[in-house]
Amino acid sequence: MRESQLCFVGDISLNGMYGEHCSINDSSYPFTLIKSQWKDCDLVVGNLESPLVPDRRIEPEFEYKTPLRADIRHAAGLRQAGFNLFCLSNNHILDYGELGADSTQALLDEQGLLHFGYGGNLDAAKALKTLSVNSLTVGFAGYTDMVIDSPFWAGPTTRGIAKLDIDAARDETAKQKASVDILVVSLHWGIEHFHLPSPEQLRNARTLVDSGADLVIGHHPHVLQGIERYKNGLIAYSLGNFVFSDILWKWQTPEGENRLCLFPVSGRKRYGAILKVKIGSTGISSHEVIGTFINKRGQIQVNSYAAGQIHALSSNLARSDYQRYFRIELGRFNRSEKLKDMLKRLPRFYKIRPKHLRELSILIRGDKEPP
Repeated sequence: MRESQLCFVGDISLNGMYGEHCSINDSSYPFTLIKSQWKDCDLVVGNLESPLVPDRRIEPEFEYKTPLRADIRHAAGLRQAGFNLFCLSNNHILDYGELGADSTQALLDEQGLLHFGYGGNLDAAKALKTLSVNSLTVGFAGYTDMVIDSPFWAGPTTRGIAKLDIDAARDETAKQKASVDILVVSLHWGIEHFHLPSPEQLRNARTLVDSGADLVIGHHPHVLQGIERYKNGLIAYSLGNFVFSDILWKWQTPEGENRLCLFPVSGRKRYGAILKVKIGSTGISSHEVIGTFINKRGQIQVNSYAAGQIHALSSNLARSDYQRYFRIELGRFNRSEKLKDMLKRLPRFYKIRPKHLRELSILIRGDKEPP
């Protein structure tokens, strides 16, 4: 039996400018420069963040949550690009309610694209998607681990996604592994825009490998994080943004004030990775990482800098002082984010007061260490 090769990418959101591309270019346009990188793969898997919504007049389901959506024509573009399977367990699949989630599943089904991680109840959301890949049985399960200010969680009789409860996931992983040769657990988790997984994430990912997972694939931070071999498993904490556009969000405060917020995809958020994993009857034999970059035209291209970043980030995971290192880096990140936010807000201040200057000084000096 020959070895099989699985290919994984991170967050996919065909929002914003990609709607315009549908009218001008082929719907597989974003992937034109990159799809040759997985032509030798037996299965190509991604995390689909933007629901495929059929009518532009449909409003988001939740008023105070940044919504993502994609043109329905992108379903065909994803098939043409060579994708086979999508994780739908994420914090955007229900941005346009059940209509958006049902439409997404139906359109993927029409194109012969498989999916997992969302369902009409908790059992369906957790259900193992099982595929035959060159005589190997490969299973996929998906969980989400974050605070969602919307009713996204599946229940015994309610639709949604499965919340990561590590004790339950550990037991479910052990049971699922008994029915497949290779088990992949997909996790939507982590701190947005931060380059390190938390110590708790390290413990949880390793627990899942101990319980039978061969691969743990993470997404959500929108930036790259490290990859590690742990025992017989492989853990990718975040594969970054694979394809994503700026988000322009128009909304209204409870007081009736209209707001327009821009969330640009810039800097580290343009980098991602393709993870290619060779598997056989004895498990994982090898893996390869290909760095990617979203260019100004919205196309993904190979990028050696991103590959180098993955290597550097991966080396940090084995630090003996990782918990302390994480706290210090997170403190720096939080100060940087607060500074950016304050600088954005300065033009709106009616009067600059001493407290504003003191806060700005502390943030710039960075003289407050995290606890």
